[in-house]
Amino acid sequence: MKKFRYSLETVLNIKEQKQKMEKEKLALLISKYELQKNKLNEILIKINETIEKNEMNAMMGISAMNLKQFNLYLETLYEKYNEQNEILKTLENEIEKERRKLREVSKEKEALENLKEKKYEEYKYQSLLEQNSIIDEQISYKVARSTLGG
Repeated sequence: MKKFRYSLETVLNIKEQKQKMEKEKLALLISKYELQKNKLNEILIKINETIEKNEMNAMMGISAMNLKQFNLYLETLYEKYNEQNEILKTLENEIEKERRKLREVSKEKEALENLKEKKYEEYKYQSLLEQNSIIDEQISYKVARSTLGG
């Protein structure tokens, strides 16, 4: 009885490696996204702090030049906020593309695994038929020997 060998095993191994690589890419993108999200939150905190300082200074009476500097700084922070939002949107799109790739590779791998399982079931069935055939031959041989007086 020969051992079970799946003819598409190398293709399945390649799909498994590709799935692993896609998972790693996705994890890297998600960690980049989280890092950029933290930067966005830091910018928001700076904006809120600047607004609060600006309001406090306005109540205490601040020079027009200092008020202008606060406003310029605030505009710069809003620009950084918008840039950071764009970076996040880009990363979200990349993450979605990577998820689609991962789903596709996973489907292909799953199809190959299902085919392997079916082939293995066929192999087991054929093995059983071979074993039954061998047993039948042995029984026939013994019966024939005993009837011939052996």
